Amino acid sequence: MGLDGRDEWGPATTLQGIGAWGWQDRFIDGSTTTSVTVNPSGRAAAEFWVPTELLDLGLTVRSANGNVSAWTLLVNGLPVLNSSVTPSPAHRIELDPDQVDTLRQSLVGGSSLPEQGISYREVEFEVTASGNVTFGALSAPSSASVTLVASGSDPLLLAANTARSSTGDGTLDLDFLASTKGSIRLTLLDATTVSSIAVHDASMVAGDASPVVPSSAWRKFNATFLHEASAVALRLDVGTATQQDAWFLPLGGSQPVSLSMDAGLVELHPEAPVTVQTGLGMGGFSTATEVQVVFRLTSLWDDAAAVDLDLRMVDSDGVYSMPATYRWTDGFAGLDDDLVLEGIEFTDDSGTIPSAVNYLIAGTPVNVTVDFGWEEASLNDEPFLAGDAEIQVWLGEDLVAVEDAPESTSLVFPTVAPFTFGTVTWEVRLVSTSGLGIGSISVINRTFTIDPMAPRVLGTDIEAFDHRMPSGTQRFEIDVMDYVLLPSDLEAMVWFEWRDDANGDRWPDEGEHNPVALFPPNDLTASTGAYTLLLDDRSGLDGERVAVYITGEDEAGHVLEDGGTSDRYNHLFMYEIGADASPMIPEDAFRLDEGPRSVLHPGTLYSASIDFEEQNGLSDLAAVEFHLAFDRPASPMAVAYDVDTGNCTSLTDLVIVDACRIRGQVLDAHPFEKEMTLEIDFELAWYTPDLGDLTRVPGLVLTDRAGNQAQAGFDDAAWAFSAELEMPSEDVELLLSQGTMLDDGARLTPGSRFEVSGALQFAATEEAPVFDCEVEVSLAGRSTSVVAKNGIWTAELFAPGYGGTLPLTWGVACLPEGGRDVTDEASAVRWMVVDGLGPAVVEVISPLPGRALEPTTYDVTFLVEEEGGLDYTTLEMRWWVFDDATGDQLRDGRVPMQLLSAKNVGLRLEVQGTMDLSGLDAGMLEERLTVAVALEARDFAGNDAVHLLSARGQTGADGAWAMEWYRPEFDIAPTAVTYGSLGLTTGDQTVVEAAVENVGSLDGDVDVRFEIVQLDGTRTLLRSQPLTVAQGAVGTVAVDWKPESPGAQWIEVVLPNGDIASGPVVDVRVQQEAELTERIFGTVDPLLGGVVGLAGLLVVTLFLLLIARATSRQGSRDEYDWDDGFDDEFEDEHDDEFDDDEAVMTDDPHISTAASATVKQPEPTAEATGGSSDGWTQGADGVWWYHDPNDGSWWYRGSDGVDRKYG
Repeated sequence: MGLDGRDEWGPATTLQGIGAWGWQDRFIDGSTTTSVTVNPSGRAAAEFWVPTELLDLGLTVRSANGNVSAWTLLVNGLPVLNSSVTPSPAHRIELDPDQVDTLRQSLVGGSSLPEQGISYREVEFEVTASGNVTFGALSAPSSASVTLVASGSDPLLLAANTARSSTGDGTLDLDFLASTKGSIRLTLLDATTVSSIAVHDASMVAGDASPVVPSSAWRKFNATFLHEASAVALRLDVGTATQQDAWFLPLGGSQPVSLSMDAGLVELHPEAPVTVQTGLGMGGFSTATEVQVVFRLTSLWDDAAAVDLDLRMVDSDGVYSMPATYRWTDGFAGLDDDLVLEGIEFTDDSGTIPSAVNYLIAGTPVNVTVDFGWEEASLNDEPFLAGDAEIQVWLGEDLVAVEDAPESTSLVFPTVAPFTFGTVTWEVRLVSTSGLGIGSISVINRTFTIDPMAPRVLGTDIEAFDHRMPSGTQRFEIDVMDYVLLPSDLEAMVWFEWRDDANGDRWPDEGEHNPVALFPPNDLTASTGAYTLLLDDRSGLDGERVAVYITGEDEAGHVLEDGGTSDRYNHLFMYEIGADASPMIPEDAFRLDEGPRSVLHPGTLYSASIDFEEQNGLSDLAAVEFHLAFDRPASPMAVAYDVDTGNCTSLTDLVIVDACRIRGQVLDAHPFEKEMTLEIDFELAWYTPDLGDLTRVPGLVLTDRAGNQAQAGFDDAAWAFSAELEMPSEDVELLLSQGTMLDDGARLTPGSRFEVSGALQFAATEEAPVFDCEVEVSLAGRSTSVVAKNGIWTAELFAPGYGGTLPLTWGVACLPEGGRDVTDEASAVRWMVVDGLGPAVVEVISPLPGRALEPTTYDVTFLVEEEGGLDYTTLEMRWWVFDDATGDQLRDGRVPMQLLSAKNVGLRLEVQGTMDLSGLDAGMLEERLTVAVALEARDFAGNDAVHLLSARGQTGADGAWAMEWYRPEFDIAPTAVTYGSLGLTTGDQTVVEAAVENVGSLDGDVDVRFEIVQLDGTRTLLRSQPLTVAQGAVGTVAVDWKPESPGAQWIEVVLPNGDIASGPVVDVRVQQEAELTERIFGTVDPLLGGVVGLAGLLVVTLFLLLIARATSRQGSRDEYDWDDGFDDEFEDEHDDEFDDDEAVMTDDPHISTAASATVKQPEPTAEATGGSSDGWTQGADGVWWYHDPNDGSWWYRGSDGVDRKYG
């Protein structure tokens, strides 16, 4: 539609094997020809789709190396048509009308493939042939018709509106192009137009240049729409004849939606793709909306002759407006997708490197400026989008710079010429990393020859400072090196003193030189060459000078090196006009700055000066040597001076040079100085051989360039060597912070600080060493190192923490190999008496330790140990009384003490003092108090008394005693516990009674604990009973005990002070049911009970006889009275007896309990009433007991005569 090259409707391109609409010319694989290998049966087949309403069918069959002899057409695998043909390599097979009709009938029914209004069926065309077969030229035309309906955003409708807008009058021209002969009939069935929305104007405000390029620049398209319904969205279409992209842009804030299969061709602005401004309408429309769409094209586009942009508004009724359009084209190109390099430029610090320059200095910074653009859009300066391409700079095989996100089409890449020899190529490459095209110019390079080294003057045939006779053709050869190419033009800058010395200082200055051309060598490609300089110096007088330096550069721009400059002493060479002369040394040339010395020491800096003369100047000297042992050629101890560098080098390890120089008459000697002095500062090594009384003589040896020599030795300065150090004992001093000085040392307290100082000197000259020397001071085997400065040293020491007489010694500790310490060891000692401890009490004589003191006066006597001397004037005793419970100090005092011993040094010195405790009242003594004493004294070393004893745990006390304590004290005798009854059974109750005595000095209360102790040691608290006992009295306390378990057990009474008293052991038995005799006789002996019972039986028998006799006389009045009286009397008598028994058992439970306990008594030894020879013992309860001596068990004999083990 609109002849824009874009198909809005047409044949399917996605379905393989379908040809043009109405003309099938494709095989099943979508190709126009297909080759098939003949199978073993001699057949080959090709498949294709045919229209069910086909008009004709034909195809060509060709055998590559054989003949085709027959064909068959199959539908659904069944043959429909077949025919034989004349065997031939090629046949054009066309169906006749009847065959076409037969085929059409076979295609009716079955499954078909609908496509664009045509139904297709798959058929198979099989041939009989030999060799491989090629099928082609398929032709299956058919009649086709379709009804197209387009609305809204359908491409056909959009294209129609675009075509209408191009006519200008609202009409629609339909143009048809056919690639083959055919006919078409078109009927417009219906069309609807809407006038409620229109385009007012449109313009590309940014990026309108043609051809357009897929660059990083954003393009802005403005359009104004007039409408009645509200605007809800925009549709953006950008396309060429072959590529299209479309976006749906909601105006309500929703995200844009891509509508194209070619998504990615157009990139919307990520932040503001659309801006909208609404205003009043015009031309009969109520609303005007101006929109701007911001986008850019990506690298996925291909080159195209034109690019069209359509922007439509969509209103709330779903109506799409006529498009606001824009076309990029210049008549030939609409979109340029190809990048090209437009040129490169090389620059250095001097600017652009001309194309004629082929040499570069190695290490030179080279900036490569790259200009790139678009092949067809040569005026477009928009850079490509980041990531679409790369500008690469290669240096040889190395990638040295890359840019993939340029901000402009002109880039500068800094590079550096490599350090190498030979040629190096810079190459700039334009490389696509996306779908972006590359034009015809994508690589540009340039090659340079790298010169890594500057030309350099290797040397001349004249010394840097020299002398020559005058000549009209004074010739000089200068050797120059350059590995790449020797310079073609070098100049000599020449200064003649008699002509060019403007300021008369006899030295060349800047601006006083004049150029003179050098004659170059013939071969400049050689690495070295000799340049010639010719001068005429005949105008100069003796002593006048000529100076020369060389300038120039090579092809790469390297400046000549080592050719000298105009600075003083920095020329290439300088010579003085004059004849050669010999050096000379005066007789009195040698002197030491410190004055004459006969002995020299190591580690000491000496300064020597030697005068000499050279008429050709200092520069003419080839060798200058100072000898410290000139008279000993085998070991001269020489130092050489280098005239060129001004440095001295010791030729022996015995001489250490600190500094040296040759001085002229005023300052340091210049190369043409005539009268000079060698000044040298040196030290001698420690291991320099000591020759004893033999000496060494210093000397000087001079040699000039011509070989002339002068030498001299200085006998008056002969010297000897000594490396002996000493620390004189008489210079050693002690400084004490504590203690006293002794004749041969000092007396110190342990740990006290003191200082020892002294001097260090060379023994031969008594000179103090000027170097720092470490000395070692030792006390009792522990060494301390200090540094002696200028021969003076001081060491800070501390006395050890123990006593004794200890040696303090010292010695030199800084001696290297060759040094000797000649300190007198016999006198290099001080004896330090360290008084290890102060006075210490070793024993308390009185009062006796452990004694309780009364509040009275006591003489306290100590035995004191003191080895260093007790200062008796400081003797004191400090005493104090404190409460043991609270620690509060109640009384204290300090009294003097007397030394009772005749001496004040010893291990048992007796000292005594008086302590008055009468100030303590009785009320204080009701608390536990302790009195402590301590010795306060010092010895002659200043040590305070130490307290080695720990009296009653009191730190700092030498003695301590408990004071008399007024308090109740309770005691209980071991036998003070008694029981009310011993024979007990479980459930019986008895009284346990204990007697407690107060043996203290005050009335008091005591808590008495009664504990039940089992035979296995198990304890159970019976009861805790408080008891008040007066001083000196005995109190008793009783508790009830009712055993609950059987077995041997007893009661222990425990007092708070730990005193324990035990009651007797009782064997508590289990209470058993009484037998008949026991119920009758109780605890009465059965024998006795039997006698009593027999007597009772006789009485009853007699009684019964009496009754019988009485009743034998029935009716007798006496019998009746007797019976009544007897019954009453008998009942009264027995009632009283039984009442008395019950009263006894009820009112006195202890009796029954004691009786029961007596029966159960387990200790037969305590209540034994009888015994037998076999070890059995009868208890008070009548039970026989036996104690087994082997295992300690108890046995008893039951009433049935059987022995049983107790427990």
